[in-house]
Amino acid sequence: MAGYETTASTLAFLTHSLAVHPGIQERLRQEILEVVGDSDTVTYDHLSQMEYLDCCVNETLRMYPPAVRTERQCNTTWTYNGVTVEKGDIVAIPIYAIHHDPAYWPDPEQFNPDSGIIEHFDYLGFAYFDIKVMMASTLPKFRFERSSRTEEPLTFETIGLLRAKNGLWVNVEKL
Repeated sequence: MAGYETTASTLAFLTHSLAVHPGIQERLRQEILEVVGDSDTVTYDHLSQMEYLDCCVNETLRMYPPAVRTERQCNTTWTYNGVTVEKGDIVAIPIYAIHHDPAYWPDPEQFNPDSGIIEHFDYLGFAYFDIKVMMASTLPKFRFERSSRTEEPLTFETIGLLRAKNGLWVNVEKL
């Protein structure tokens, strides 16, 4: 579950988000063009300079975490704030719920890469480097736009991973 499916899912949700927020897409494209310039290759050094790309990927992973929850087995008895978790107990961590909690995120249902710095344990991210390389390589050459089938807001189904119930549909225009 932590391999290609999570990367593909995040890329699909990011592409959808950019299609429905053309101003954000254009700002990201300009950052990529400024950093990469005429180079045919996106390098690690390029990626480390793209702060807005980081923000867009982080916001996509916050809004659309590939796994909506995770479970861990407690390996030692532990008490916190009057609650005891026994050794061997299974603890479920509701990733989607944490990422959409208004106590941590202003307007949590809105895609906003400028929403702020991710702090503490409010955010659980997944694949990162591959997503950034793919976006930095693709966005200078293509524009993503709404199609007649683009759904906003999205409806979801979960079968282990978060999926758009009716698919993610965008048009791709070569620049």
